[in-house]
Amino acid sequence: MRIASSATRYALRELLDVVPPFTVLEPYRDSNLNRWRSTGSYRCVASSNSGWKLEVNHREFASSLIADCNHLLNQVTEHRAQLLQALSAPVDPSPAWLFVTLYYMGLYSTLAWTRVVNRSVLYLDREAISKYCGGASTRPGAGSYVMQFKVGYPGETAEVDFVRSVSHFHEAVWLTASKEAIKLCEWVNGATTGRAASSDELLTLRSFAHLAKPAFHNTPHWPSKLRNAVNYRPGYAYRSVLKNNLLRVRRQLTGAKLSTFEDIVSHCDHALGDIDPTMHPADTPNEAVDLLTGLTLMLEAYAEEALDEISSVQDLACSAKRQRTTFRRAMCAHPAAALLAI
Repeated sequence: MRIASSATRYALRELLDVVPPFTVLEPYRDSNLNRWRSTGSYRCVASSNSGWKLEVNHREFASSLIADCNHLLNQVTEHRAQLLQALSAPVDPSPAWLFVTLYYMGLYSTLAWTRVVNRSVLYLDREAISKYCGGASTRPGAGSYVMQFKVGYPGETAEVDFVRSVSHFHEAVWLTASKEAIKLCEWVNGATTGRAASSDELLTLRSFAHLAKPAFHNTPHWPSKLRNAVNYRPGYAYRSVLKNNLLRVRRQLTGAKLSTFEDIVSHCDHALGDIDPTMHPADTPNEAVDLLTGLTLMLEAYAEEALDEISSVQDLACSAKRQRTTFRRAMCAHPAAALLAI
């Protein structure tokens, strides 16, 4: 599959600092950021009501971060298998629940992408924050935080900043992804000043325009708003018993045959053209499903490419990609795979 390499070059601007050569990525199965919080080597050097700063063991942190990325992409892969299993069944008993599965596939893709661009979104309770901040006299409360690795000149201490985001985790994820999309588009436009943009750069701009300028009411977290309507608004979406479903998730997922990355971006373009930006996503849920599907596949592909590239450049080895490929061959061999198993 061909994807725009300029998106990966954007990620590598910081990812090359985050993940140095000789970082040990295996075994990754039981490694993740949550485990690192309990067992990792770090020291709190500053804390305030809005966040805190840690000095960290550089390669240890990098290993945990990459493990987290791979676990998130594994979660995307398992959700894909679940969706394809549902789509291969003769009937769909609950389009609403099918949407929820798609939503979480999208959320995990977005979390993986924000991690590879060094803007990891985490929800941390008071116990977790207490563990990080140790005996600091001032510390923030529970909520969503954006974690960013920082290192200055060679030989300086590696640091990780935690900065408070909006309180709700799902909103924080989509908001962070939108902010990074704006920065990425500005970076590509800046790189093409005085010359014509390449086909890859144009495709990248098209891709991230769908995140940089939200489809509904200028609200970056519109996917979460739709999920809330589907899952928590009685009488709105769970209507199979009434034989009166407004959601057509099965039709939307199987109606488009996407075989290339450009097909995915075009799918987003067409979906956006069918959406009235003044409306709530719950008013046009099927068009929103199309856009969410495209964004999900797009961000997954970019995250995978960034991990492939950092492993190649830094000469790192990890079994995660091979394991996902093996799983997909076994569990994603369904007729609808042309859409969801790119």
